Parts: sequence; C-alpha cells; structure tokens
Amino acid sequence: DENYEVWVLNCNNEKGTCYYPLSEKVHMETLPVGSLLKKIKALRKFLRATKMDVIINVDVMLGIWSLPATLV
Repeated sequence: DENYEVWVLNCNNEKGTCYYPLSEKVHMETLPVGSLLKKIKALRKFLRATKMDVIINVDVMLGIWSLPATLV
C-alpha cells in the first residue's frame, strides 16, 4: 500500500543483507554490531527518527529489544 512506509530492521546479520528478496519499496536498516545496550539505543534512535506507528516483530530478539526501546 502506498500509504505505508515499510522497513525491515536487521538486528543480527552483520552483512546487512536480506535472506529473501524485497520489493524496491521496502527499506532495510541494519543495527550496529555491539552490546545489547548499544543495539537498544540504536533501535530507539531509529524508531524516533522514522516516527513509526506500528512495529511488527518477526524475530524473538527484536521483540525483546523493541520493548525497552519504545519506553520513554
């Protein structure tokens, strides 16, 4: 749908590549490699910058990290 901006957030694949083909309309971002705290801070910064309305977690780790990243 053209009303939505879709992002795939890569949190564990340091290569920054996707395992499956993505539409050209889908953006991909890779979190920095490092400690859990560093990743949560990067995720919080990313969520604030993109002003996301909805987060759909398809990865267990991203689900765990997104909770503290969305808290004020």
